[in-house]
Amino acid sequence: MLVLNMPSGGYRRRQSVALGGIEVQLATRWAEGPGAWYVDVLTSAGVPIVSGMRISPGGYVWQQEQNPLLPSGSLVAIGPDPYRREQLGQDVQLIYLEPGENL
Repeated sequence: MLVLNMPSGGYRRRQSVALGGIEVQLATRWAEGPGAWYVDVLTSAGVPIVSGMRISPGGYVWQQEQNPLLPSGSLVAIGPDPYRREQLGQDVQLIYLEPGENL
């Protein structure tokens, strides 16, 4: 289990992280209308793997079965829902689970 350290500030963020032994980029963006963060997962070279996944606390952001290019585990979000923009990385956490791990 890995709790991701999310960058703070702004409406768009990008970071590189190793998940399940695979280096990926996570590009997050805040959508004011629905009041939610969305994430795109890209290869280390910036090629999109999956796009537009809503960060919804209490659920999976992705499960590896969605795309074989994703890291082998799952990304989940925990925290309050609804949430405010500044809560990502504080009250709303993204957690990477290796295959077979549970919260």
